[in-house]
Amino acid sequence: MKEIISIEKISKLNGILEKPLLGLIYGSRKKDSDKDIFLIYEKPIEKNIFINNFDFNQIDFKKFKEKIFYRDIEYTEPILTGEYFLGDRKILDNSIKFLHENQPEENIYDYLKKRSIETFLQASSFYSKGKEEMFIKMAYSNFPPSKIKKNLFENNLQFHSEIFNKSLSTLTYSLSYLSSIYRYKNREKFVTVNELMDNPKNKMEETFSNLRKYFKSCSKKLNSLSFDKIDAYFEEAKYLLKEFV
Repeated sequence: MKEIISIEKISKLNGILEKPLLGLIYGSRKKDSDKDIFLIYEKPIEKNIFINNFDFNQIDFKKFKEKIFYRDIEYTEPILTGEYFLGDRKILDNSIKFLHENQPEENIYDYLKKRSIETFLQASSFYSKGKEEMFIKMAYSNFPPSKIKKNLFENNLQFHSEIFNKSLSTLTYSLSYLSSIYRYKNREKFVTVNELMDNPKNKMEETFSNLRKYFKSCSKKLNSLSFDKIDAYFEEAKYLLKEFV
């Protein structure tokens, strides 16, 4: 098998000398896309690192087992859709077997609802931080207050920004947790992002699918984001949270 990324390079990028227990690559895996790498370690580590087009989703083994039990899509997604490239295959095989053979327990619903609220708040924080950074940039560029106001609050301004993309990405997770609850209550054993996107079963999943497609298109194109559209998605997500949590 062709080596996706060496242990040496992983250690150099994330600063962790410990060898991962398991490494998977997941996501789009297209040549021009960022590489989503999922890593499990024995000891507690920093959760997420993005560097040099590598997006490391990292977790220690003890927490990983809890996340799999609770059907946390941030961790079930790489397990169910990822490609193995290093470490102990038994961890991957046993995790897949657990998800396929065990019906989710009802006590996971509270966990998923909390994760939906948590990721909504994280997305909102990224969004606010992005606007603050945009304000600072315009203020130091001697934009008059009237133009700053129009750019931030009135115009359907077209722009590109990594932090706003991060905000949209995190907002998709909020909707995916809500959608997962609906699926599990209908006796499904596991949920994947592609299934939610390609086969939406209700308004919530349609909103998730549309947001995910919008986020993906914006991450590829310059000057494609707009506050009007982002605000609309946040309002819809907030409504769904109020309705279903």
